[in-house]
Amino acid sequence: MMSCDERSLKEVLFEALSDETGIAGVPLQIVVERMSAQIATLKMKCNNGDIIHVIQEALDAWEIDKTLDEIPYKMMKELGIPVGSGFVWHLKALSKEKSEFYRSLEPAAKALIKLLREQNEPNRCGEIPREIAIKTLVEKGFSEEDVNHIYVKDTIDEYCTSWGDDSGVWTYGLVDEHRKTEEYKQWYEESMRKASEKEAMRYRFTEECETIDPIHGRLDGLAEKRGEDLEKLELRRDMMSREEYLQRKKAIEERDADEEAKWNRVIEMVPTLPFDVLIDLRNLLWEGVPPPDDVLTFLDMKLSDKEDS
Repeated sequence: MMSCDERSLKEVLFEALSDETGIAGVPLQIVVERMSAQIATLKMKCNNGDIIHVIQEALDAWEIDKTLDEIPYKMMKELGIPVGSGFVWHLKALSKEKSEFYRSLEPAAKALIKLLREQNEPNRCGEIPREIAIKTLVEKGFSEEDVNHIYVKDTIDEYCTSWGDDSGVWTYGLVDEHRKTEEYKQWYEESMRKASEKEAMRYRFTEECETIDPIHGRLDGLAEKRGEDLEKLELRRDMMSREEYLQRKKAIEERDADEEAKWNRVIEMVPTLPFDVLIDLRNLLWEGVPPPDDVLTFLDMKLSDKEDS
């Protein structure tokens, strides 16, 4: 009969971790089941408490990691884990380099990692409000300065989220394993780039609309005045010859053609303007719409300055 010494049980632990099921390692529940089965096979005098103890010893020694990740629906059913539980705990063996990385962290950072590993609230595993974390760690002897705003790359994040009935709660959380992969980081960077570009396009579109709104206001005013004058002319039509009527009608219809053409030229230029020139033009027009010749001269000057610089 083999006695249940820590060294032998730790060997069983690492054997249970050798067949990783994913990037996060092996679900904790499966690790315990594998160890229990191996203990029975080897007839070791160990129990569940011994298993939990040796796992904790390995975690405290930074030989293994306790990580969070999703598991397939089928595996959740097999393990009896409620569907919709979100991310579940996994264990994975650490490389020598990763073990040294964790061991070299500041004591406050290591204490926070251990605290986060203890957080098992449904759908909030590995998370704790920063205020509670600070209070807990201060009670353990750390200064508030040491534990405020702790960040460990690919391990601890600090973010704002809702918590219970409160919104905007600053929270410490363990980074999910899939977010540590290069594929995810590349996807996230690309998503942020696209979001930034989309936001910039939206902002640009808004500025363009605000720039041409005063111009459209001026064009609408010209059209309205033209319509009024044509109506007045129509009322006086019987008081003049057909030739005079047609001449006056044509004069009214064409009198603003030059100004309208120049304003349309400005409108066509707006989408091509450098952003700083666009903002300057918007400010100019919102102070009061000047003659179109002045606006075109203003743009020529601004664009010439850009070319010279």
